[in-house]
Amino acid sequence: MNTELKKISILYVEDDDFIRENTCELLKNIFKDVFVAKNGKEGVYAYNQHSKQVSAIITDVNMPELSGLEMAKVINKMKKILNIDTPIIAVSAYSCEDYGFSDVHENFSHYLKKPIKIKDLISSVDMALKGEKGKGC
Repeated sequence: MNTELKKISILYVEDDDFIRENTCELLKNIFKDVFVAKNGKEGVYAYNQHSKQVSAIITDVNMPELSGLEMAKVINKMKKILNIDTPIIAVSAYSCEDYGFSDVHENFSHYLKKPIKIKDLISSVDMALKGEKGKGC
C-alpha cells in the first residue's frame, strides 16, 4: 500500500448504511481523515466545508436527493471557482453506459463497478491523485 495515502483526507459518499459503515472503517485505516456523507446533497455540503482538506472524493452514483453524477457536476463547478483539482472516483452497481459515457468521462476520474475490491479502489485513488485518468468504463 502507498504510505503517502496515510497523509491525505478523502470524502466518501454512499447512501447504503451497511456499505458506508463497513467501507468507511477500512478507509480510515488507509487515509488520514475520512469525511462521510450519505447522499449527494450532503456530499456537496461536506465538500464545501472541507474542500481545502479533501484530496479525493469517492462516491456512489445512484443515490437519493442528489445522485453522485449530479453531485460531481456541482463539485466540479466549485473546483473551478476554488482552483482546486480534486479527483472524483465513482462506484456503482450499474455500468457507466447507464449514466451516459460522456457524463461519466467528464465528471469522474475513475469509474468502478460494484462489487469493488478495496485494493482496486485504493489503486484508483492513487492513480487519480497522480493525475492519471481511469481506462474508462
